[in-house]
Amino acid sequence: MPRQSHELDSYESRFRDWYKLRAANIRSHVSAADVLSRNGVTLRRHGSAAEQISCPFHGTDSHPSAKYFPEEGDSQSHVWCFVCHENWDAIGLWKKFTGTERFTDVLRQIERDFGLTVPDPPLTRGEDERRVEDPLAVEVERLLDSCERLLREHRDSFELTRHLKLGSILDLTRHHLERGRIDMQTGKQRLSQIANRILSEASRAKASAAT
Repeated sequence: MPRQSHELDSYESRFRDWYKLRAANIRSHVSAADVLSRNGVTLRRHGSAAEQISCPFHGTDSHPSAKYFPEEGDSQSHVWCFVCHENWDAIGLWKKFTGTERFTDVLRQIERDFGLTVPDPPLTRGEDERRVEDPLAVEVERLLDSCERLLREHRDSFELTRHLKLGSILDLTRHHLERGRIDMQTGKQRLSQIANRILSEASRAKASAAT
């Protein structure tokens, strides 16, 4: 196998592992009950025990056709609908509620909405050393963190669709940086623009709400 192809396969494999790590982190901190609650579905037992519920996707029925199951042993908390014949854990519920297709977008939205710390991507020793030694790369990492923090802090200033749009722009910039599709200097400029846009739009929204 050519060296470039081998390096690409290794790179993509490590990022697949990163996505799995992020998904596991989400499932350890966010339950199916948390996602249901965030989307207006109230459980009588607050997710502490199994209970029948109306399916949040095919509509209210006289005899609740879905059932919520809390975490038990190796089984994650989840919802099973006997009509839809579908099973959703926290990530599956989020995807269903939001209609988000890309798995990476689903992870990013949940992490952002629940304020989770994103696990570091798996890097080789050489990559890790270059990142530490490169002050521009360190600055870009700080800008990424700042943009994520600003989105969380000003979440209530945006409509959901606008908040998700800004999050998608940030996610795309991160993705391009990780894939080397844009250089660090360009990434720095884009992230600065994103941060300024968040602050500017949040300020306008607050001013409008005050009048």
